Amino acid sequence: MPRPDTEDEFLNRLRYDEKLGWYRVEAEVDGAPVELFIEADRDDLAPVLTRARQLVADLEKHARGAKDYAVARFLNLKNEEWLEDDEAPVTPEEFRQRMALQFVSVFANGDVAFYHADGGMFRDHTISIVMDGNDQFVGADVPG
Repeated sequence: MPRPDTEDEFLNRLRYDEKLGWYRVEAEVDGAPVELFIEADRDDLAPVLTRARQLVADLEKHARGAKDYAVARFLNLKNEEWLEDDEAPVTPEEFRQRMALQFVSVFANGDVAFYHADGGMFRDHTISIVMDGNDQFVGADVPG
């Protein structure tokens, strides 16, 4: 059964995406629009909406943390295995600047995933960073 769009005092308009089975919410990070996807496949949405509100309240801080985590995990990989023939090594600041946050997923278990465009560093793969329900970054990947 499809869920209706709904309003939230803090998150504003939650639009239900029937194809995904998730809610979509507009947010902003560093002046740029970012879409949040909120898992909606459970009857009780209260916990995931609470988590989404907590995330949005500190979204810019968490987005910076995700980039810092990506730098720690992938800068050496970039500079040791992914440099083009004529490309200079990438500095940590260049790495952060080239990453562009595309969207964020909030899961019912409290995990949050940040998905970034890679700025061409890994031949246009996505850089994904996972934060657990305790706001600790616990995983990263560069899926195809």
